[in-house]
Amino acid sequence: MDITVAVADVSNSGLTVGPLDASRLSWRVFIEVVAPRADQPDPVLATPSDPRVTPTAHSTYAVHERMLRKVGAASIHVEEDPAEAAWLMHGDGPFAEILTPGPGRKRSVFLLDELGLLRPGTLLVHMTCADDDSLRLAAQRGTVVVLCPQSNVHIGGRLPDWRAVRQAGCQVALGTDSLASCASLDVLTDVAMLARDGADPDWLLDAAGAGGSTRLGFGPPAGWIAIGDHAATLTDPVRWVAFEGKDAPVTRLAWQAS
Repeated sequence: MDITVAVADVSNSGLTVGPLDASRLSWRVFIEVVAPRADQPDPVLATPSDPRVTPTAHSTYAVHERMLRKVGAASIHVEEDPAEAAWLMHGDGPFAEILTPGPGRKRSVFLLDELGLLRPGTLLVHMTCADDDSLRLAAQRGTVVVLCPQSNVHIGGRLPDWRAVRQAGCQVALGTDSLASCASLDVLTDVAMLARDGADPDWLLDAAGAGGSTRLGFGPPAGWIAIGDHAATLTDPVRWVAFEGKDAPVTRLAWQAS
């Protein structure tokens, strides 16, 4: 049985706000802005009436610099594909066929920092191709690296380098990305993928549960998995859940509500 108690949703339209507000979940919604060309009119940004709704840039390649400064980067796709750095640093690669030249010779994390957008709590989503310098800077600025292994394997055929992320001292949360790039929105499937790659189950469940919830800005976690509850005949239910994901034979998960 899976229990979801908090959701950080990325939306193009904000249509998820109503259903989430009617639910019992803790939630945040990031409304993504796409504005790749500076020679075209900037999108009109609505001012959200709910503090849980935040406009944000999609990425450094899909939003030009003037708009990046205007809309900010509360949650932003970063280092998802090698083509991103190729375009930003050298003006070539697949993105060069559809986008105007990049801002020049800075990877995304350093560009965001230059623009003053790399802040404590900034969600850097993916970071699959980030180099060590980018990871160190992300850690120094107090950002949160949101790993999406299902999506990364589907799109690029590779897992994020979670070992390098840990080594750099980054704060971590786990996410799913969307059904456009993965088969399941169950974050325990992402937990299981990284567990099978050697990641510690307790670190993974922290990133997917209480720790990730706190890093996403929900304050004290609304609910979490606790060790010691009934889980069939398992001697280590946390490890089993991490490896088996949604297929783990857990009959009841401990529940605490704020």
